[in-house]
Amino acid sequence: MASPRICESDVDVLTNLAVTKATVAMMMQTAHRQKSLNFLKMWTDKCKLGRLRKISGKHFGNGNFPTNSDPIWSLCNPDIVFAIQLFEIAGFNIEESSMEAIYSGVLGAGLTDSAIVRCKFSHSADTLNAVFELHATWLNADEQHVFEMVFEEGIIVWDLMKPKSDDGCIALYEKASDRIIAAFTFSRNLQVPSCDTGDGVSNIPDFGRVFRLAQRLLSFLKLVDERKQSKDMAVHEDRDEVHDHVAKLTGKPATVHQTAVVDHDVTLGYGTRIWHFSHLSENTTIGNNCNIGANVFTGVGVIVGNNVKIQNNVSVYDGVTIEDYVFLGPSMVFTNDFLPRSDPAIVRPYTPTRVCKGASVGANATIVCGVRLGEYCMVGAGAVVTRDVPDYALVYGNPAKLRGWVNKRGEITNRFPTDESNAHTLNVSSLDCSPVPFDKLEKSPTESCRSKSVSSVNSNISEEDMSWPEEDCTTTKEKNSPQQFPPMFTLASERKEIGEEIANTTRRILQEGKFIQGPEVGELESVLADYVGVEHCITVGNGTDALQVALMALGVTNGDEVIVPSLTFISTAEVVCLLGAIPVFVDITAETFTVNVDLIKDALTSRTKVIIGVSLFGLIADFDNISALLQSTGRQDVTLIEDAAQSFGATKNGRRSGSLTKIACTSFFPTKPLGCYGDGGAIFTSDITLARTMRMIANHGQASLDEHKILGVNSRLDTMQAGIILTKMKTFEKSLQSRRDVAAIYKKYLSDEASVLTLPSPTAENAHVFAMYTMIVGEISRDALRDQLELVGLKTRIYWPKPLHQQDVFDNIACVKMPCPVAEKLSRTIFSISIFPFMTEREAIDVALIIKQSISVVLNGKLQDDDEHKA
Repeated sequence: MASPRICESDVDVLTNLAVTKATVAMMMQTAHRQKSLNFLKMWTDKCKLGRLRKISGKHFGNGNFPTNSDPIWSLCNPDIVFAIQLFEIAGFNIEESSMEAIYSGVLGAGLTDSAIVRCKFSHSADTLNAVFELHATWLNADEQHVFEMVFEEGIIVWDLMKPKSDDGCIALYEKASDRIIAAFTFSRNLQVPSCDTGDGVSNIPDFGRVFRLAQRLLSFLKLVDERKQSKDMAVHEDRDEVHDHVAKLTGKPATVHQTAVVDHDVTLGYGTRIWHFSHLSENTTIGNNCNIGANVFTGVGVIVGNNVKIQNNVSVYDGVTIEDYVFLGPSMVFTNDFLPRSDPAIVRPYTPTRVCKGASVGANATIVCGVRLGEYCMVGAGAVVTRDVPDYALVYGNPAKLRGWVNKRGEITNRFPTDESNAHTLNVSSLDCSPVPFDKLEKSPTESCRSKSVSSVNSNISEEDMSWPEEDCTTTKEKNSPQQFPPMFTLASERKEIGEEIANTTRRILQEGKFIQGPEVGELESVLADYVGVEHCITVGNGTDALQVALMALGVTNGDEVIVPSLTFISTAEVVCLLGAIPVFVDITAETFTVNVDLIKDALTSRTKVIIGVSLFGLIADFDNISALLQSTGRQDVTLIEDAAQSFGATKNGRRSGSLTKIACTSFFPTKPLGCYGDGGAIFTSDITLARTMRMIANHGQASLDEHKILGVNSRLDTMQAGIILTKMKTFEKSLQSRRDVAAIYKKYLSDEASVLTLPSPTAENAHVFAMYTMIVGEISRDALRDQLELVGLKTRIYWPKPLHQQDVFDNIACVKMPCPVAEKLSRTIFSISIFPFMTEREAIDVALIIKQSISVVLNGKLQDDDEHKA
C-alpha cells in the first residue's frame, strides 16, 4: 500500500508524532544524522575545505534478501534526507535539481533489489554543479553504510558501520595525501539530539524543514516506484548498468596468475580471474566477474562481456565477440577464416563471429566463422556449427541441427523427434568471407512458427495475403545464403517493445469473454477519432470493407464512375466493380506515387461520383489541389475519399492523414503503419449522417437490435484486435519515428547512388511514415539489381509489377483506362526494401551497404557487357 503524500500542513503533526513515537523510523534516524551535519558544518567552516563537489553513498544490505522490500524504501530514505540538507547548507539550490534513478531486479521477478539514485544540484554563487550518488542493494554479502563527501580541499568519509557501538565514525582526509587530520566518534543516544558546534550554540534538528527539503526527491522516487515518469526526471531499468556499478563499488580488482601473459592495452573488469598459462593479446577487453580458465588464448581486439566463463584450452580468435553470461566449454574451437592458408601473400579480412548473451557452447564444439549464436542458445558438445543459431535453440551434431528449444535456465522446453529427417540442418551452402550481420534473429520462434518448414513459405505471395508470423519465423531463414538480412517485414522487434502489454491485453479480453463489440471497440474508435482529428471513427473488418462501406453509404451503384489511380493495390478498384460501378484509371506522378491532379480534369464526366485518392507508401496525396479542382470546375457533387491504408499517422500541412477528405479509410493489416494481429480497418468522417449510415451498413444495416433499415454487410472489428490496436497506440509515435530513423539511414548511405537510385523525398510539409521504402532504379536494370540482392540473401518486393489497368481481370469488366505511361514505367523500375517497426540501426546499415555493393557488381557487369559489345 502506497504511503499518502505528506503536505506542509501535516509537518508539525508528524513532527510531534515522531518525537513521541519511536516507530517513526525515518525521523528518528534523521536525528542521528542531524548531529553529524552539525560537525560537518563546523569542519567545513573551520578547516576551510572549500566548495562541496560530490557526495557518494553506499548502503549495502547484509545479504538477507527480503521478498517484499525495495532498497530505496528500506535503505535510502534517511540518507537522501541527509544529503539534501547538506547540499542546502553548502549553498546549493535544492529546488533546481535534476534527478535520475536506475532500478534492477536480479534475484526475483518484479522485485527491485538494486537501485542507484543520482541528483545534480546547481550553486547560487557559481555555474559549477555538485553531484549526489547513492547506491543501495541487497546483493552484497558484507553490510556497508558509508558516505564520502568530496570538497575542493579535502575529503570527509563517514562510516556508519564502524564502530558498531556508536552511530558512526567521521574522518577528515587531506585531499593531497589521504592523511587523516581529524576524527570523531559519536553516540547513538537519542536523548542528546544536539551538539556544541564550537560556538556554544546547541542545534536542535528541524524535522519539518527536513521533510520539506526531501519532498521533491521522495515524490520523484514514488514516481519511479510506480514506473511513472515526469518530464524533467529520467527513469531507467538497466540491469547491466547496475551490475557494472555493483562491480565497481563492491568488486575486487582482476587477478592474473603469475604464469599468464597479458599484453599491453588489455582491459580487465572488476572481479575477473585469469588462470594458468593463458595469453591475452593486445587490446583485448574482458568485462567484470569473468573466469578465464587455464591455457586460454584471446586474439587482438577480442571483446568479452561480463560474467563470462571460458573453460580450459579455448582459443578466442580475432573477430570473435562474446556477450554477457556466455559459457564456453573446454577445448571448444572458434575459427575466423573460411579458407585458411599459411602463405603470407594471401591476405583477407577475418570473418567475425558473435556469441550472444547467455549462450552456452559444449566441450569440443567447433564454431565455423561468420555465424551468430543466438541469446541463451545451447550448443551441444562436439557440435559443428555452420549456420546462425536462433535464440533459445538447442543444436547438436555434425553438422549441427536444430533439435529443440531451451529456456534461460538451459532447461529443454521442446525437443524434436530424434529421427534425422525431422532435424533442421544448419549447413553452409557456400564459402563467403564477407562480414555477416549478427542481430537478425531477434527472438525465440513462437510455437506457431516451430511447426513451419521452409517449403511452406511462398516468396511470391501478395502483400495482403502475407502471413506475418511466417515472415517472423526463424525457419524461413534457412535459405541458400551464408549471410542473413532482415526480412521485408517482421513484428519481432515490436513485440520486444510491447509484447508483455499485448499479452496482458489478450489475457484480459479472454477472461472477460466479450469478443464482439466489447468495450475496447468503442474506446478505440474514440482514441482514433481524436488522434486523426475528426468527429467519428467506425471500425470495420478490414481496409477493403472500409472502402466498400464508404461507397455504399454514398450510394455508389451501377453505372457510376469512380476515379482511382492505376498504381495501387487491387482493393481500391475491386470494391468499385463489386458495387456495379465503373473504375476510371488515372496516371500518377513519379515524385509522390499518388494520383496526378492535372489528369483528373480529363477523367471527370457527368457520371463521376467519387474520387479515391490513394496515399501510397506512406505519403499523403495532393487532396488540397484535387478539392480546388472540383471547386473550380463546379463539381462539388463529387465526393473525395482518401485511401489511407498506408499513410495512417502521416501529416500534411499539420493535418493528419484521414482528416483531409470527407471520408477516409484505413487498414490495420499487420504490415501497415498501425497494424493489428489479424485483419482490421476503420473509416473516418466528421459528417454525422454519413457516420450513422456507415455504422449501420457495417452491421447488417441495423439501426438497433433486430431493426434493419438498409441492406448492409457483416464487417466488425473484433474486441481482441481492438484491444491490440489500443495497446499499440501507446507507442505508435515511437514506432513511426523508428521507421523514419531507418529511412534516414537509407538516405545517408544511398544518397550518393543518385545516378542509379531515386529515393523517397518527403518534405517538412508532407511528413512520410514509410509504410514501404520504395525506390526507383535508373541507369541499370531493376531486375538485375534485385537478382544480385537475392543472390546475396536480401529479400525485396515490387509494389506492384503491373498497374491495375494492365491486370487481366479488367479486360472483361467495364472500366475506363486513361493513358498511364508513368505508372507503366514505374512498375518496371521500382522496388521496395526492408522496413518495419523498431528495425535496428545495424539492420538498416547492413541493408544499405549490401545494396551499394550490389549496385557496384551490376554496374561492373554492365560496363563489361558494353565493352564487349563495342569490341
